[in-house]
Amino acid sequence: MIFMPTSTQRQIKKAQNKLKNGENAAAREICEQIIYKYPDNQRAKTLLGQIITKLDQVDSEPSQVEMNFLKQMFHKKQYLACHGKCLALLNRYPASWQLHNFQGVISIELGEVDEAISAYEKSIHLNSKNALVYCNLGTALASIGKFEQALVNLETSIGIDPKNIRSLNNVGLIYQKK
Repeated sequence: MIFMPTSTQRQIKKAQNKLKNGENAAAREICEQIIYKYPDNQRAKTLLGQIITKLDQVDSEPSQVEMNFLKQMFHKKQYLACHGKCLALLNRYPASWQLHNFQGVISIELGEVDEAISAYEKSIHLNSKNALVYCNLGTALASIGKFEQALVNLETSIGIDPKNIRSLNNVGLIYQKK
């Protein structure tokens, strides 16, 4: 086993954490610094290979850290700031079904139902297997009186997840109004 200074071990651990949190460029920089100083460091080389592979892949979804930050803003009712941050993330991750869905949720809170419907439709286009998004779209459509379209989406949601209580409840509410 090759001796590795404790500070280098900490730096590798730091790079691993950066990678785990979606901070790929920062993780890469740390590994490159280690390899520059210790060219034979296999752990740093292996980690750098993982980072480069990840950087070469097009990230379609934000990191969990980024999503948690958005959710915290939302729960604090900072809807305008949350809306802006979500739009900024959508510029980085335009193929993120999660962000489009979240943008719809924020838009509903801001009273922008048409914007929410558009966001939910984009989300479904990117991931047609998520019951929550169909439920959200159905609920938004029902809120503007488009009950037939709402039912189609809510029933699709139930088809994907038969135990989706919110979709089941919303279907019942629509039939009550008819």
